[in-house]
Amino acid sequence: MYTNQRFGWIFTVSSITVFSMACNFLTQFINPAEQKSKPQAVDASSTANVPPDMGESTPFSNSEEGTVPAPDSGSMALIRQWASQAEASSQYGSEDWAAFQAVGEPNTADCGDYSTAWAAASSDTREWMMLFYPRPVYAVEVNIYQTYNPDQIVSVDLIDLSGNFVNVYTAEPRPIETCPYILTLPTAFSGILAQGVRITIDQSLLNLGWNEIDAVEMIGAPGEGTPIRPKVP
Repeated sequence: MYTNQRFGWIFTVSSITVFSMACNFLTQFINPAEQKSKPQAVDASSTANVPPDMGESTPFSNSEEGTVPAPDSGSMALIRQWASQAEASSQYGSEDWAAFQAVGEPNTADCGDYSTAWAAASSDTREWMMLFYPRPVYAVEVNIYQTYNPDQIVSVDLIDLSGNFVNVYTAEPRPIETCPYILTLPTAFSGILAQGVRITIDQSLLNLGWNEIDAVEMIGAPGEGTPIRPKVP
């Protein structure tokens, strides 16, 4: 009796052991998908090889419509540019409020009638300003920094390398409470290799006074070509 009971106990223990091993074996095939769905902790050291933020450029990608030509190999990043030259239909002064005040980065920090921005000779007229940039780009965005009485911009045209104007924005003047105010215009749909931009303001409708522009940024993929300046009307 003792021997049989011992063998029976051994058999029972062995059966439990085999059953446990079988369960563990099946679990390895049932749980992997469940385990993959769980988030894993990230070791801080794993970010050591992440490239630094370039700041001045972002990766280039063609628009879904395919209207923006791909840049040459080696120039696959968008560049941000501030105007290097400017001229206008009129200007309030030869230095203060002159067209060249819209050249370069913004330097008018507050909203107000400051001489560091461009202002037309009169406050109730329709006027234009043209800005040109160091390098032609397939323009994808234009940012217009307005520092007084925005937004009376009624038209924005890209200027191609042949000096032609391609309209990318038309609107009615509208009072904007935010000031300074940045009018951001997506322009990738145009597919234009641009040397510059023409901005038209209409101050005759709202009686707000001068609409002053401090700077204009153009973002795009670099292109090649010799620009021909448009004829000034």
